[in-house]
Amino acid sequence: MKSFGFQWHITDRCNLRCLHCYQDIFSKEREQSLETLKGFADKIFGYKKIKKISVNITGGEPLLYPHIIELLEYINEFESCCEINIITNVTFINDTLISGIKSLKKVKYLKISIESPFESTNDKIRGEGSLNNVSENLTKFRMIGKEILIMITLASYNYRDIPDLIDFSKRQQLSGIIFERFVPLGNGKNIKSDFLKSYEWKSAIESILSASQIDLKAEELVQYKAFWLLFSKRKTFLRGALCNLGKGSMALMPDGSIFPCRRYNKKVADLKV
Repeated sequence: MKSFGFQWHITDRCNLRCLHCYQDIFSKEREQSLETLKGFADKIFGYKKIKKISVNITGGEPLLYPHIIELLEYINEFESCCEINIITNVTFINDTLISGIKSLKKVKYLKISIESPFESTNDKIRGEGSLNNVSENLTKFRMIGKEILIMITLASYNYRDIPDLIDFSKRQQLSGIIFERFVPLGNGKNIKSDFLKSYEWKSAIESILSASQIDLKAEELVQYKAFWLLFSKRKTFLRGALCNLGKGSMALMPDGSIFPCRRYNKKVADLKV
């Protein structure tokens, strides 16, 4: 196997309680010591049959993990590690995190979660004051010097906001947007009626196509489960993401449990064994 990518949930803890979240546990119960997490990293990045490994560090809120910089520094030194990304709610940042992340060459993207450029919609899902907090902290996150992407989970309450979100992202001089689709798991089961209907998903794809100025019909892209809209000075690029369930990906949980996908709740292995 030449390449592999995975999502590493290093903690369940989070300072938000987003209504659509696929988690339903927010405690420290499964959190591991730095040495244990380094051991997990040894097993994954030290696997000789994989030449290039990329990782999305997430949670919960990963910046709550007290040893995150030490862990990132450790991962950064593996020859097989080709890319590190951090998924965060951007509700806080400090000088230690800024300088620590900035120094790591293999950190490529900071992926920031918001649900809408409008407070009324975003804060209903993510909590009062969330969007304002993100806007204020974006200035600090730019000091890190990494590319910044917005991650939005599309549901019936926000898919109409796509054009405005694109305008917001460009005004903030961000690198792009990742569009994913709401799956009612964990906390999200309480709002399962907000799962996108087929006509809503089609409308969302049409909005994304319009923004990227690609001459395709939405029906031609229905096989994709997510989209990356990337901005450059001259052009907007669109990438579609298929389901990567299988050999090329996994979800690693805080206690070492491995799932084929975070949204497929079937444990297949355990790194602590």
